[in-house]
Amino acid sequence: VTSSAAKAPLSAGALCRPLLTDTMKIIALALALLAAQTAAFRSPVLRSFGASRRSTRQASRMELILPEKDFLIAPSILSADFATLGPEVANVMAAGADVVHFDVMDNHYVPNLTIGPMVCKALRNYGIEQPIDVHLMVSPVDRIIGDFAEAGATYITFHPEASPHVDRTLQLIKSYGCKAGVVLNPATSLDCCKYVMDKLDIILLMSVNPGFGGQSFIPATLDKA
Repeated sequence: VTSSAAKAPLSAGALCRPLLTDTMKIIALALALLAAQTAAFRSPVLRSFGASRRSTRQASRMELILPEKDFLIAPSILSADFATLGPEVANVMAAGADVVHFDVMDNHYVPNLTIGPMVCKALRNYGIEQPIDVHLMVSPVDRIIGDFAEAGATYITFHPEASPHVDRTLQLIKSYGCKAGVVLNPATSLDCCKYVMDKLDIILLMSVNPGFGGQSFIPATLDKA
């Protein structure tokens, strides 16, 4: 979930399409439930019938959490079935997601290998118009930035450890017209952002060590946030 001033309505559309994998179904269902809860808590009909004290407390809490949707939901496409990637991403976007999170691993900076700019370009060619957030878990990082920018990336983020000159890498990303950010591993200090805050559009806090999904959440990430 990425904090942003951008707002987009949640919709439960396309939840039953057979092309969704189990994981993507869960993501889409969660979005639908979130939309239903938000609509119910704001419904004038609910207020006119005088909800219970408990419901009122829940509604107040929900308004604090979702004042006007001042956050973005960005599912990772690594959860998708790549044989039907275009339709699956389209379905999740229709269900209310806002951003496509695009995890790039090179089997060098992290011990895993995923996808490259050709897949990013393929999503654009398929018709995906929502922002694409490219998370580069690669080293060296500068060489690949232009390829992803030309493939249609909206955001490009990288790990400070992967660049010998963080400031220069941020400038390079922005030179292509993309929004730039850094990704902080669980053991990476916030201090690395101190002198480049003016160039950062986004900071991604890793709640697991990069490389694989399905790991246990690292609670100390909350203190960093």
